[in-house]
Amino acid sequence: MYINFRRPSIAADSELREDDVIVRYDDQDEILGFTILHATQR
Repeated sequence: MYINFRRPSIAADSELREDDVIVRYDDQDEILGFTILHATQR
């Protein structure tokens, strides 16, 4: 599942956390969105 806060959502960086959530950041280190891996299995 992907949650987007802004468009366009061109990420400058991303982080895969231990809980299988990918956090995407812009070039000013503000959060653009989240990707929740395996969301249907949670």
